[in-house]
Amino acid sequence: MKNLSFRFKIGLAICSLLVLGCSMTQGQTTPPEGTWVCKAEWPCKQDGAKAQCSVVQQSLCVDHVLTVTGLVSIGTAQWSEEKSGSCYASSDTLYGTWSSGKTTAQNDEARRFERETLGGKGLGAGSPIKGQEYRIRFTSRTDRQFTAINAEGRVVACTRP
Repeated sequence: MKNLSFRFKIGLAICSLLVLGCSMTQGQTTPPEGTWVCKAEWPCKQDGAKAQCSVVQQSLCVDHVLTVTGLVSIGTAQWSEEKSGSCYASSDTLYGTWSSGKTTAQNDEARRFERETLGGKGLGAGSPIKGQEYRIRFTSRTDRQFTAINAEGRVVACTRP
């Protein structure tokens, strides 16, 4: 019985070290690796009227490679979004460079918005993303969630799924 207790304690110690080691690799100067669900909302206009704009994204950062899929909304108009790029971090900033990006209209409101507001061009056509840098400043950060301010001054909230 004494031997079983000793094995249990050793096993517990090894598990504790593994957990500590994994959490230490998520230091404040490393990008927040893994999968995150991120959201941002801000007021905007649709057809000249006040509307709510938002983006909900699932982001995956592994080995400094970022892939993003999500949904962009301008009022009732919705677009799917796919992006990829790099992900790095300093003590208070997540940054990188986009290598590709694509938005696709998901409903009639989005297609009408593109036709009437963007002269028939897609939502992403006006600002090519390839080679474009991004930077967000962390305002709080843990292993399970972070909030940040993007270049437009919007709050981005991210949590682990």
